[in-house]
Amino acid sequence: MQEITLGEMFEQLRLKRHHTKKEICEGLCSITALTRYENNVRVPDKFLLDSILQRLGGDLIKFEIIVNDHDLEIAHIRQKIELLWKEKDLNAIQMQIEEYKSIIKSSRNLHEQFIYEKQGQIQEYLGNWQAALQLYHTSLSCTECLNYTKRIQYGLLTFAEALLLTDIGKLYYNQEHTENALSIFENIARYFQMHTSLKNKSIMETIYIESIYYLAKINYRQKNWGLAYKYTNLVIKRQLSEYRLQYLKDCFYFKKVLEIKLGKYNPQDFSYEKNLIALEILQYQTTEELERHVKENSWENIVNQI
Repeated sequence: MQEITLGEMFEQLRLKRHHTKKEICEGLCSITALTRYENNVRVPDKFLLDSILQRLGGDLIKFEIIVNDHDLEIAHIRQKIELLWKEKDLNAIQMQIEEYKSIIKSSRNLHEQFIYEKQGQIQEYLGNWQAALQLYHTSLSCTECLNYTKRIQYGLLTFAEALLLTDIGKLYYNQEHTENALSIFENIARYFQMHTSLKNKSIMETIYIESIYYLAKINYRQKNWGLAYKYTNLVIKRQLSEYRLQYLKDCFYFKKVLEIKLGKYNPQDFSYEKNLIALEILQYQTTEELERHVKENSWENIVNQI
């Protein structure tokens, strides 16, 4: 198999997808820097490399990249922060963020974007929604993505930018700023319709499904039953095709309610109940949990319902 350099891969992917250098590097690096990367004059650090590849729709796993000690140290701190976030150890996260800040050397905009995002998540968790919103916007500004409508229409998004937009959309939804939430999720959905290959990337597929899910909820809130039903069915279809469970239970409930409102519901159709029971069983991670569920609900009843 013919080996290619990192620069050749950048150029091939960019030309294959008909992207300009400006689209690829906007908010990340200069056009001059990208030209040097494509010509193998310089090599980007790990974090800039990841971001460029995300916009190009490339797959870093297919390439052997040598990471220097400094990038590796930062990657480990990021990993620690993510693990601490799962445990909601906010003091330890803040200590790691301060250590992170002290060792940044290059790609400062990408590292600051990560830091502001994490600080925004902390504020959101604490219920300080306005502070969280401000931090998320500051995070987006690190890669010049505050005008997200223009970026989505004429440019490209990294995973971090797409996730930030989703977080902002959910905050707007929870604060009942429905029109703002609708604008964000419609734009994200439009972005994926323009860049269909990105839906095969696990993170981007998750973002796409989440956006459609919130479009269903927003249209339900606005009493647009038909659109809510359309988006609900799309979420179910995408999740089943990708073997995902995150929103399936909600969507099966939601679909039944919408069919009642639209006069489409068939009381003799027990598929909803069967799907919901199957999803309930799948959520148990251990045999003990499943056995406890069976004892509480009677196995005979569960089997009869299925």
